[in-house]
Amino acid sequence: MKPTIRFSKDIDKDARNWWEANNKLSYGYDFGKRCPPKIRKKIKGKKWSDVKGYIKKRIKNYYKEYPQWRKDNEEFIKPYKEKIIKRLEKIHNKKIPVEKIYIYYTSFPRSPYGKDGKIFWIQKYRYTKNKKDILMIITHELMHLFFHKYYWETCKKQ
Repeated sequence: MKPTIRFSKDIDKDARNWWEANNKLSYGYDFGKRCPPKIRKKIKGKKWSDVKGYIKKRIKNYYKEYPQWRKDNEEFIKPYKEKIIKRLEKIHNKKIPVEKIYIYYTSFPRSPYGKDGKIFWIQKYRYTKNKKDILMIITHELMHLFFHKYYWETCKKQ
């Protein structure tokens, strides 16, 4: 079965990405260093519920670009979708563990992914610099899906 790949937006998810980047380490890395200092100062160390509105207000303007971002990304990825999946299945010698893949627009330079293996985000700024980065990001994030589904428990035991 070929999974569907859909590009979407969720401003709450995006805002949460900003907050988590500034308030949690991700595998030992502080993504908050990528945040503009003025914004970082206002959200670092604060409760999500206290700064959610502030973050959403700050990032709202980025969403004017969303329709074009979605169109550009959908058009660009279309001829590569099956190739990416086939190559990853060949590398892992396993089927892709999901039926649907959602690529969420994010305005923060960090690409978290869903722990259930169904959701991952693309970094908004990358698509403007080099379209081939889209392939790298999607492939990289899909590697996480394979790893968590097929290898994570084994690694935790060792």
